[in-house]
Amino acid sequence: MISKHTYLAAAVGAALTGAFSVVNADILVSQSNAREVLAVENLRLEDGALTGRLVNRSPRKIDDVELMVTFNWLWNDEFNPGNGGPGHTKTVVLTDPLSPGATEEFRVESDALRTAQKDGYFIPQVSVVGFTQY
Repeated sequence: MISKHTYLAAAVGAALTGAFSVVNADILVSQSNAREVLAVENLRLEDGALTGRLVNRSPRKIDDVELMVTFNWLWNDEFNPGNGGPGHTKTVVLTDPLSPGATEEFRVESDALRTAQKDGYFIPQVSVVGFTQY
């Protein structure tokens, strides 16, 4: 059996539009339930990229993992911040299957990391947005 897991936020958005229906055996799970299946570990900023490790905690194969990667920008002097800031968010899809208990290293490139200003720093955050479980 194949099922697609996405966060509960998708159900809320669909419910608000009144267009919620089950298609292709999609199953919505909460963020806490998704954390029981997939873990994101060892986040590091290095060489203009964010690296980390994805761990399949489930007894089933996982595929098509979609990650939301947020590069939060903090100014060194938050009382006198500069104009704008290089903070941004990217969505990344990892297409390699992940066997039960397996880990996969990932790398997310970002031009903003290479050209970051000296008056602040990035704090990365990675969330699992969706995945397919077999």
